[in-house]
Amino acid sequence: MIRRPPRSTLFPYTTLFRSLRSIIPAVLSTGLVGYPFTLIGPVGGYAVSSGRPDRELFVRWLQVAMFFPILQMSVLPSDYDDEVTSIAVKCIQFRRTVVLPKLQDATDEFVASGAPIIRPLWWLAPNDTNAHDIDSEFLVGSDLLVAPILEPHSDQRDIYLPPGLWTDREGYVHKGGKWIYDHRSSLSKVAYFIRMPELRQ
Repeated sequence: MIRRPPRSTLFPYTTLFRSLRSIIPAVLSTGLVGYPFTLIGPVGGYAVSSGRPDRELFVRWLQVAMFFPILQMSVLPSDYDDEVTSIAVKCIQFRRTVVLPKLQDATDEFVASGAPIIRPLWWLAPNDTNAHDIDSEFLVGSDLLVAPILEPHSDQRDIYLPPGLWTDREGYVHKGGKWIYDHRSSLSKVAYFIRMPELRQ
């Protein structure tokens, strides 16, 4: 008999940025208590009950959800404009080529050890007080760190990297254990970093 993996569903989110900000802490918490597959609802929130999300919220929400095991949409990118459609296509392509292999590796690790798929930063650095304080970034497995924009009308944020060497989307190498201040991510981009293999513990 095949046993279904544990999963959870979060409460319906409204189409607001404050809802987007609450998703990462919720997914981290459910993962740590043994529910690795969390359904966060459709990208942008539940449009039926709270209205269609604005274009910025839809894109920023997609840039979070694309890294989770389950991705759901109730509003099509084409309902907005060509720019949003183009961004969504690139997000889905990136999910297929980069994110899904990382999710598969993390799922295999969950089956073997119970480690969550989506992890807090302190998972890599349990004695790092900065890592313990952060709930606006997350790890997919132990190699892919994501730091999305979660505020409206913003294209920059501070990012903390745990110890190690990390490469960003442009191929630049960053030494971890430090903050990157005012890191810019235009609407079409989401900040992510991949841990360099030679420094994995």
